[in-house]
Amino acid sequence: WFDDDHGDSSGSVYVFKKEESSWIQHAKLTAADASPGAWFGNGIRVYGDYAVINAPGAPGNDNIRGAAYIFKWNGQSWEQQAKLTAADGTVGDGFGSDVAIYEDYVLVGAYQVDDNGEDSGAAYVFQRSGDAWTQVAKLVPSDGAAGDYAGYNVDLYDDIAVVCAEFDDDMGETSGSVYVFKRNGTNWVEKDKCVPPHIGAGLRFGHDLKIWDMTLMVGALGENNGQGAVYVYEITVPVEEIAQPTNLFDLYPNPANHEVLVSGINSQKITYINLYDQSGRLLQRLPLKNNVLDVSRLSSGLYYVGLEVDRMRAFKKLIVQ
Repeated sequence: WFDDDHGDSSGSVYVFKKEESSWIQHAKLTAADASPGAWFGNGIRVYGDYAVINAPGAPGNDNIRGAAYIFKWNGQSWEQQAKLTAADGTVGDGFGSDVAIYEDYVLVGAYQVDDNGEDSGAAYVFQRSGDAWTQVAKLVPSDGAAGDYAGYNVDLYDDIAVVCAEFDDDMGETSGSVYVFKRNGTNWVEKDKCVPPHIGAGLRFGHDLKIWDMTLMVGALGENNGQGAVYVYEITVPVEEIAQPTNLFDLYPNPANHEVLVSGINSQKITYINLYDQSGRLLQRLPLKNNVLDVSRLSSGLYYVGLEVDRMRAFKKLIVQ
């Protein structure tokens, strides 16, 4: 991000591809509107054929700075598909502080947004439809305060977005916290707030974070007298949600001991299902081939099958004999 091809600290991203036992430079990416001080490549996330690259110093309208760029692999090269900016952005918002991508959604941090006080912070959600990316939500912590820096680090997995507030003071000055937001249809709702398990100043809980397969890992830079630590959390689906009846899909036979047909869905849209226990804990992700689910290796018992149909998450009880 200090590359000077298009001016001082305009930035760039190098793409390498593995060929047999060697990694070969495949491409060098720069923004179509590259400019000095953009810091393009300060943060990068890749999902499938898409890459999202932040540029916290990129120019926007009315002297507003900060952007995120979407690049797509077309089979032969990487092409810039979109430049993302905040619809309500103002000067000094820090938009593009961090980025995350999962399927058709991108999350962009803006740690100096002032909605809850100066530099309280927020994050923006963008959704892809075809080749177009549209802002669909702004995630603002419900109890945010000045100087929290919410959105300095963000991550995204499935329908869960996590937003750090590294300088939150709930457990002591700059102890830090992480907010958990969940998508419900087209709405994003704050569901939880994680804080350090003990009181302590300077813990900076949320200095880095990662979520994958319902497991959340949170770095705390100031733990252990500055040596740092990582906390691991397991995210569960509320019991009342998995027990909610649905007509979006069906399972047959049920009970089953070998194969289960999942009907009422488009097999081209769904390639896997999530399997939960009765407490809402994710057990594993199983492949779905031709709408058939293999349960032959599962232990006997009661499970919940979870999948997403037309942007709606649904669950169905499954008994394995």
